[in-house]
Amino acid sequence: MTLLAQASARSASPPVRARPEATFQWEAFSQAFREIAPLTFANWNESGGFEKKLPFDPDWDRYFDFERTGILHVLTARVGGELAGYVACLVLPHIEHSTALCASVKTIFMAKEHRAGTLAIRLLKRALSDLSGKGVTIFTVADKGHRDGAFGEILKRMGFVVDETIYAKVVK
Repeated sequence: MTLLAQASARSASPPVRARPEATFQWEAFSQAFREIAPLTFANWNESGGFEKKLPFDPDWDRYFDFERTGILHVLTARVGGELAGYVACLVLPHIEHSTALCASVKTIFMAKEHRAGTLAIRLLKRALSDLSGKGVTIFTVADKGHRDGAFGEILKRMGFVVDETIYAKVVK
């Protein structure tokens, strides 16, 4: 084997499966609702905690009200035009730091077939970047850490810190 052939053989890398290109865009909840609703139900079916003791009955009208008043912001991730996931944030002045605009993630969800890579992380990073560019200074994300804890670890690697722990109890 010639030196050139040996060098080519050493530098050849195994084929890498190309991931479909994702697009991120801010969408009106009312426009994406029919696609978001099934993912919202899928998210609830996967989540644990006290929600399973109560019927899942989203107040969609309140979501639309939040959109109408400029509080609800939805960033979608689409692959091949299909909704792969989304992050829904409620953006308003922080109740204890009134000069600070806060984005509180209500939901972040990625369809199972799109979880293997970094799509959810890229989606969250894009939301952080875009909203901080619009004046958001505090970004909060709840983690259902009682699952496998992986999401909390991702948040820590992104620079998030545990600010408070929320306990819940159904008293019905």
